[in-house]
Amino acid sequence: MSINEGGRVSYHTPIGLLFAFISAIVWSLNSLGNSLVTKSVSVWTVSFAISLCYLPAFVFLKLEQEDIFETADKILTVAAGVSDSLSLSFGVIGFSLAPVGDASAIIFSKSIVCAILTSLFLEDKFNFCDGVLTLVNVIGVILISKPPLVFGNADVGLEDNVDTFIGSIAALLCAVFGALVLVTVRKLHQRGTYDMAAIWSVKATTGYLMFAVILSIRLEDSQNMGTLLDWGYLFVACAAGVLATGFTYLALRYQNASVVSLIGTSEVVFAFIFQRFLTEDNVDWKSIIGSICVTLPPVCYGLKGIVQLRQSDIEQQ
Repeated sequence: MSINEGGRVSYHTPIGLLFAFISAIVWSLNSLGNSLVTKSVSVWTVSFAISLCYLPAFVFLKLEQEDIFETADKILTVAAGVSDSLSLSFGVIGFSLAPVGDASAIIFSKSIVCAILTSLFLEDKFNFCDGVLTLVNVIGVILISKPPLVFGNADVGLEDNVDTFIGSIAALLCAVFGALVLVTVRKLHQRGTYDMAAIWSVKATTGYLMFAVILSIRLEDSQNMGTLLDWGYLFVACAAGVLATGFTYLALRYQNASVVSLIGTSEVVFAFIFQRFLTEDNVDWKSIIGSICVTLPPVCYGLKGIVQLRQSDIEQQ
């Protein structure tokens, strides 16, 4: 980020592109770690461990500014944190059942869900192009999830088809709750009361309590960290998630959100590369075509944002 002669902020800095690219790679490593660790470790154990990574957010809470938050602000902050925690858990479940590339692609439905939600709650326009991109996204999700009743495959086996379908639904729910986070955060920005530390604190508290209760009921799930490799995969999932979040925020500091979102779609490519060489899951043509359909909307929205930014820069010059 730099300041030009007119005193305006310019977001055309190469380092922002680098941070965005690194974040895409690290996010795919997070997806891979979740996929590998959940082969032998309970999804609730993984979700609990990742939630603990956000506990340090309490240190950065600014309690002296609590008076500026109205009741609506507190409700939105809690909604963002709870939605983020649910998005986390559904994401882990998705990666545990569906191939890592498929789940990563479906999670990119977040941009479409976000467009629908903003049209409902923030009075944004949902135009014909949004409708077309939504249809393309739905087709992509169907191709990736392969509903057993539609894509029954005797060679693969009904159980594998059902697992992929359930994992795809979980990944889609991850996208839905992730979109809810973006919508509530945007609303908080509009009200001037956005506090990332508060949202992360809610996320950590919700995840800690929810997954701790689940693990206390399912004691066998908390006793399955049996090998050093399990701990290694869990560390990759946790560390990559935190690092990817950090690189994403750094990228947003130096580049506009449209560019970061556009580069972020490369995560799907890296996820499929990792799936092909580091996991036992196969990559088929339906998943490839479906992934193209799902990643098309964020690419279009990213390009649209870049064009609008360029036009705004020209008008202000």
